[in-house]
Amino acid sequence: MGKGYPVIFQAPPETACLICLIIFSVNRYLAGMVYATTQHKFLQILPKEAAIGNNILPMAVNIIVWFFVFALFYWAFICILPVFTMKKKYFQERSLIVAFVVWVKNGGGRLRDGTETVIGRIRTFLKRQYDALLHLDFQDKTNRTIFRIVGINFVIVFLISLFGVTGIWAFALYSVVLFVFLRRYFRKIQEQYKGILKATRALAKGKLDEPLTEDVGIFAPVQEELRRIQHGFQKAVKEEVKSERTKTELITNVSHDLKTPLTAIITYIDLVRTEQDEAKRKEYIDVLERKSLRLKVLIEDLFEISKATSRSATLQYMKIDIVDLLKQVCLEYESDLQKAELEMRFRLPDTKIIVWLDSQKTYRIFENLIVNISKYSMPHTRVYISMTESEDNVRIVMKNISQEEITFDTEEITDRFVRGDASRNTEGSGLGLAIAKSFVELQHGSLRISAEADLFKAEITLPKTDPSSLSTNTSG
Repeated sequence: MGKGYPVIFQAPPETACLICLIIFSVNRYLAGMVYATTQHKFLQILPKEAAIGNNILPMAVNIIVWFFVFALFYWAFICILPVFTMKKKYFQERSLIVAFVVWVKNGGGRLRDGTETVIGRIRTFLKRQYDALLHLDFQDKTNRTIFRIVGINFVIVFLISLFGVTGIWAFALYSVVLFVFLRRYFRKIQEQYKGILKATRALAKGKLDEPLTEDVGIFAPVQEELRRIQHGFQKAVKEEVKSERTKTELITNVSHDLKTPLTAIITYIDLVRTEQDEAKRKEYIDVLERKSLRLKVLIEDLFEISKATSRSATLQYMKIDIVDLLKQVCLEYESDLQKAELEMRFRLPDTKIIVWLDSQKTYRIFENLIVNISKYSMPHTRVYISMTESEDNVRIVMKNISQEEITFDTEEITDRFVRGDASRNTEGSGLGLAIAKSFVELQHGSLRISAEADLFKAEITLPKTDPSSLSTNTSG
């Protein structure tokens, strides 16, 4: 706590003791001044009839003199007070006598150099005090507290000075009370500091769930920062755990999705070799073709998602009519939607909406979402597709009723190889929504998936801004 004081209270103990000695040496004269004041023999510059004038001036002088005396005593007391907390270190760092003994013990050097060093230190000290007074911030909470304490101390000293000579005993009692108060105050601060250290050590040991609720007084701002650090660590650990889980699931799902068609291909190749019936051989070849195409699509999807997530995909921006593009995708997959027995409801603008986009990537976004609807929607239900235009962007919303109960996390459904079909019985790679989301984000848009009961909702927002005006590199 010794170094926590302002520089003005870090004077050498010899200086503080000398000031106290001077105060006690002139105490007799100060007491005589008080006595002379009471006898109307001090600073009587007005006629004796002017009793009020003869009382006000001596009283003002008394207040100024005693305030100066008690301020010096208070300063000396605060300078010496750290000896109880710093102990041996206090004399090693601040005592002029110890510094002189160490200087002599270490060889000293020229006396002239030593004198110049002392003078330089005194000059530096005085300059620091002058600069501190010039740059004193009265709005700072710490400075306001110090001035409040000094003000209270001034009022108490003033009241003590009214007792005259007997005020010395009152001042001695006040000094004892002040010492007890300050000692208790500093012990409380030490306890609060230990509480902060305890919380810091807990964070260092990885105890992120331990609540920081202990009362730490003036260290409350530090505790609040520690809470933020704790929250940040918790979030980082959660993200890391999620990342590791995603990597594990990714490896498992990739292995499963690649292994299934590959195993089928190997099996049917052996059957084709041994089968003599031409009709069955043709059937086996058809199965091989389907499985090969399935494997080809999966590998292409892996390639696409790899480029999209690594931001290495090249975008070819052009002006396109996004309304016409969406209609084109829906028309191409009309037969699939009819087979799924879905009734389409469109709410699209009657006019063109020209947007700067990559036509192929945007087509793939709509394609993946429409395919997802045709696979997972409940038959004999309606599908709603709407598009609205604002000044800065275009918003497309697709809604459908899920065939299976929605039990998955909608925030994770756009991750790689995450599928709404947990049993993985339906044909799909689990990359459709992940690719759509990556392509949307590459074009500075957003894809948000939400669900309410069995209602599945995909909301796409694409900017209308010319990509050349964006600071982000559009090529990844």
